[in-house]
Order: sequence, then C-alpha cells, then structure tokens
Amino acid sequence: MKQQPTRPLTPDQVRARMRREGITLAQWAADRGYKRDHVYRVMGGQYKAYFGIAHQIAIDLGLKLPAADAEQPSTAVGPRNTQSARAA
Repeated sequence: MKQQPTRPLTPDQVRARMRREGITLAQWAADRGYKRDHVYRVMGGQYKAYFGIAHQIAIDLGLKLPAADAEQPSTAVGPRNTQSARAA
C-alpha cells in the first residue's frame, strides 16, 4: 500500500522522482490520459491548478495534497453580494 505524502512536492522533486523511475512527463501524462501540454503547464506554473483538470493533475503528480489531507479552507467572512439587481 502506497503511503500518502504529508506535504506536497515541489516541481523539482517531481522531476527527480520521474528521473528515478525512468519515465518522462509526456509518458506519465499518456499513461493517465492527460494532455501532455497540460501536465507541462502545471509543472511550469502557467496553470495555477486551483480547480478542474489542472488541479487533478497537480494532485496526481503530488504537487497538491488531496482535499481530505489538505487543510480545510477558512469560511467566507461575509455575504458575497448584498446589492439588489433592481437598485439603480
């Protein structure tokens, strides 16, 4: 059984792990059904990986922890928008 990391990895740590395992990012992406350019953009920081496919790629790479292991986000301070659409 693979132990879940307690801290997210850095992109350099992910690259080192891939080198040790003898696989490329492109091969890793193809094996998991991700587009290669999406994986490279997550690794390079062009995709911030806050949500969607980029977020899932970051979790699978180990750059982010799964939601159950990560700290819970704080609740909102107040209501989002209290203005009425009818106010002119």
